Order: sequence, then structure tokens, then C-alpha cells
Amino acid sequence: MTKDEAKELLEKLGMKVDEVSDELEAKITEWKSGLDTETRRAVRPYWIALAAITFLLGCGVGHLFF
Repeated sequence: MTKDEAKELLEKLGMKVDEVSDELEAKITEWKSGLDTETRRAVRPYWIALAAITFLLGCGVGHLFF
């Protein structure tokens, strides 16, 4: 699903895309402000490792099927 298709789907459901994106951005900003700098620095290596592992698993599964 592309970004445009997602926007069309949300508009069909009666949701304003700009309002939804503004709400989401506000929630993310609020969440980030709740974390201090030390916590974000401590969590960053975890997310990097998780992203690397899922990328490698995705490549492996993709190689099996394609």
C-alpha cells in the first residue's frame, strides 16, 4: 500500500489525514520528551541490533522464496 492509497483509504473512512498525522506527531513528541537523554542512549543499541537482525532474517527468507 502506497502513501497515496493509505490517504485515500483514510479519507473514505471519514478521517482527516492532516489531523491524524498531527495527532501522531504530537504523541511521538510527547513520548520522546518523557524519555531522558540517558534512557534514549541506553535503548538505541537495542533498536540497532533488533533492526540488523530483522533485516538479515528478511534477506534470508526472501532468498528462500525468490
